[in-house]
Amino acid sequence: MAKIPCHPPSEFPPGLLRLSAPAENMAEETNLPAGHTIWLTAPTPRPIPDKIVRHKLVVAGPPKSGKTKSLMAFAHGTWFDDHPYRAAVFEPYITDTEVDGTHVELVLTEAPANEDYLRLRPLSYQDASVVVLAFAIDRPESLEDACAFWVSEATHYCPDVPTVLVGLKEDLRRDPLTIRELAKRDQNPVSYQQGLAAARYVGAAAYVEFSAKTGEGVQTAFEAAEKLALYWPGEPRKQALGGKNPLKGACSVM
Repeated sequence: MAKIPCHPPSEFPPGLLRLSAPAENMAEETNLPAGHTIWLTAPTPRPIPDKIVRHKLVVAGPPKSGKTKSLMAFAHGTWFDDHPYRAAVFEPYITDTEVDGTHVELVLTEAPANEDYLRLRPLSYQDASVVVLAFAIDRPESLEDACAFWVSEATHYCPDVPTVLVGLKEDLRRDPLTIRELAKRDQNPVSYQQGLAAARYVGAAAYVEFSAKTGEGVQTAFEAAEKLALYWPGEPRKQALGGKNPLKGACSVM
């Protein structure tokens, strides 16, 4: 198995969570609703010859970030409160969506954070068209973990694939119990500005937040990822249905 490069401490800026968006953008980016996408490198819509295409989306990030339930919320349109952890490596979720008039068959997979799946995790990235790098807003350390380790892993296996940084559990930012528990450790929920600053730092194409529990922003967040898969970069990245391997050519595991 290939060794995954990680940012050494000297390259990882101290106090990442103290970073903020530029002052001139602060007001307009403070109270944006869940699901609002900030494009840092916006895709350029262009005609897609094929009316039906297939893409693979992989969600990666620290454990207990809410990745599995977020995938299920998008795939099934509901919140599974009692659903146990289950890595979606061998059973990808497939959804049918439409982007700018093009029918997209989206294959949803998860890069499992559980150590039991460490040797199999590279397969999650294989043939991916877009990477959703996730962290939990109620767990500040998960943002630093996403930026220090997970972005390195995603870049290692998918060097030319766009990334969306996504803040999960957006509803907990205002949850009194969450705020009190974090205060005991001299912490706060990750702010919107901190998440956006992290997106800029890791070179993500977009930043977006949502809550799988309330459903707020789920659809628009995944729509942003779909557009990146369809239009990134230059020439449209597309895999028409049919043929030997409709997912081949986007991201490979060496």
